[in-house]
Amino acid sequence: MIVHHGEHGWNAPTRLRELVEGINRVPELSSLVPDFEIIVDDLVKQPDEELKRRPLPLFPKIVLWLLRDARTIQRFYEHLLAWSEELSRLSRESPEDAATVMNS
Repeated sequence: MIVHHGEHGWNAPTRLRELVEGINRVPELSSLVPDFEIIVDDLVKQPDEELKRRPLPLFPKIVLWLLRDARTIQRFYEHLLAWSEELSRLSRESPEDAATVMNS
């Protein structure tokens, strides 16, 4: 599984075999390369409410939000209000985790 937080979303193949360069040039090795689908959690495509609904503790949810939005200050500010309740709760319930978030 890949948790992707790139700026423009995941656009690479999701099958392992498609990610191995040159496999078609050496057909003898083809049977040695596993072929499975990679699960991609593309955070860029997840709206705030979807991240909030995940069955995770509060701190990991906030970390996912920061991975998604803290790349640019504008995007961070655009979503800050949506996460204000969660940030406030984190600061009350776990000041150490809140400090980690604020220092990131």
